[in-house]
Order: sequence, then structure tokens, then C-alpha cells
Amino acid sequence: MESTADRCMKKQNLIARPLLPFRLLRTLVLASSLIGVIGCSKQLANFRLNQSTSRVEEARLHKADEFDLDGLNSVQSQIDTARQYFNQENFSEASARAKDAATQAKALLERTKNRRAGFLRREADDWIAIMDTNQGRREDAIGYERIIELKGDGQGDFDGEKWEPAIEKFDKVIADVEILLGPLKRKAQDGLADIDQMRQELLDEGAQEHRPEAIIEIESFHDRVDSLIVDDNDYLTAIETRDAARLAAAQGITKTKEIKSNKLLTQIEQLLDRAVASGAEVHARESLVALADSQDQLLTHFYETNFDTVLATGPPLIPRARDLIVETKRNSA
Repeated sequence: MESTADRCMKKQNLIARPLLPFRLLRTLVLASSLIGVIGCSKQLANFRLNQSTSRVEEARLHKADEFDLDGLNSVQSQIDTARQYFNQENFSEASARAKDAATQAKALLERTKNRRAGFLRREADDWIAIMDTNQGRREDAIGYERIIELKGDGQGDFDGEKWEPAIEKFDKVIADVEILLGPLKRKAQDGLADIDQMRQELLDEGAQEHRPEAIIEIESFHDRVDSLIVDDNDYLTAIETRDAARLAAAQGITKTKEIKSNKLLTQIEQLLDRAVASGAEVHARESLVALADSQDQLLTHFYETNFDTVLATGPPLIPRARDLIVETKRNSA
């Protein structure tokens, strides 16, 4: 096998031969130079492709697809075209195209950072407003002041066009506000479960049959609280609305009991009227008087709004009234 040294010696002998034609020597030199140029173009094209791709990836991390989708697609198209020339070994054209792509990618990255920083600045302002709506200073005075100071620092970075530090600070403002308001938000969310329980209590009491509007009202409270939490981030008002729902549910339950009590008393009264019409005053007077006394006691409880007592002690009077009718008919036979 021929060694490197042997090849070098042959090259030296070739160059040293006095009879080597000048044209051949020039061709060899040009060929060697061309190989060097091609190699350099390939390396430069590859470097520029990597550079532009790296910038595009960084722009993607800063959400270029959200803040400058057209710009992102344009640069990516330029990179793809440059890579096609590179794969075809047209390194000179690939290098030129990749250079343009790298320049455009740099501009894309700058625009994306600027727009993202502007977006987060507005978001940070919105979250500070949310913190104020929920009286964040009262929740955590020290944390509140720290957030306000951080927002000011981020604004300083933004004004100085230091996009990345500004982005980092605005992001933290948003996160810190969410942390500060976390306990209040959870309390508001617990209110949704409370309202669900109120609705179930209404159903258990029979409101669906006797007071359906109470069910509709409590469901509207649920929707309102959910909207205050999810759409408005107004946790304090959500908690206040939960409290209003609790009052409405209590009123709905009371009204349901009143309606049920009234229906029960009406049923007892109708049975007594039937007994009297059947001659109970003559044929079963003692039983009639006892039942009438029990009815009077129920009416007293009803007018004193002791509906639980009416509903607990009233149902046994129904079979007693029916028995009275039977007794009257039997005694009159």
C-alpha cells in the first residue's frame, strides 16, 4: 500500500519535472483551488443554515407561531429553499439563500420577543387589576408590594428594549398574582360545591314539585358564580354571590315547606268537610271534635311558620279523617 510520504514524494517529483507542460500545471493549480472554494462554500452554507435554523427555533420558543406566524412561515420557506440547494450541492446558491434566511430569522426573533413582551406586559397589567379587584393587598400586603415592584422593573426592561428580562419579569408577575389569590380562588370554587349542595337540599325537600322556580334560581346562582371565577377572576364577588345563593336556597326551602304544609292542611280540611257532610256532628261527634282540635293546632303552627311541625304531625291526621268518614257512615246506617 502506498504511504502518505510516497504520495508526497510523487507530488514533489511531478512539480519538479522540468518537462511538465505549463498548461497541465495551471490546470492542477486551478483544480486544487476549486476544491478549496467548494469546500469553503459548503462549510459557510452549512453554518448559515444552522444559524438561521437556530434563530427560528428560538423564535418558536417565544411563540412566533402566535405573534408572527406569517414571518415565521416566510423564514422557514427561505431555509427550506436554501437546504434544497445544499442537498443539490449548489453550495454557493445555498450559502447566499441561507445568509438571507439568517438575516430574516434574526429580525423574526427580535419582532417575536418584542410582541411577546408587549403581550405579557398587558397581561401583567390585567392581573394586577384582578389583584386589586380582589383586594390583594388585604390578602398579603408584602406579596402585593413585591408584585408591584416587579412589574415596575419589567416595565423598565421593556422601555430599554431588553425583551427577555422583561418577558421573565412579566411572566413572574402573572404567576405571583395567581399564587397570592390562590386561597381566595379556592374558597370561591368551594362555593360552587356549596351551591350544588343547596340545590340537592331543595330537591330533597320536594322543591322540584312544589317550588320549581327555587331550583331555577339556585341554578342561575351557580352559573353566575362559575362565570365570576372563570371569566372575570372576581373571587370576592363570587363568594358574596355564594352567600346570596345560600339565603335564596334557605328561602326556597322555607317556601317549599309552606306550600307543602298548606296542601296538607287543605287535604285535611276537605276530608273534615266530607265527614261533616256525612253527618259526623251527629253520628261521630267525639271523634270529629278531637280531629278538629288537632287541625286547629296545625293551623296555629302554620301561622307561626312552624312548617316542620306541621309536616311532622299533620300526615297522621289524614288516615284519622278517613276513619272518621267511615265511622260516621257506619253509625248512621
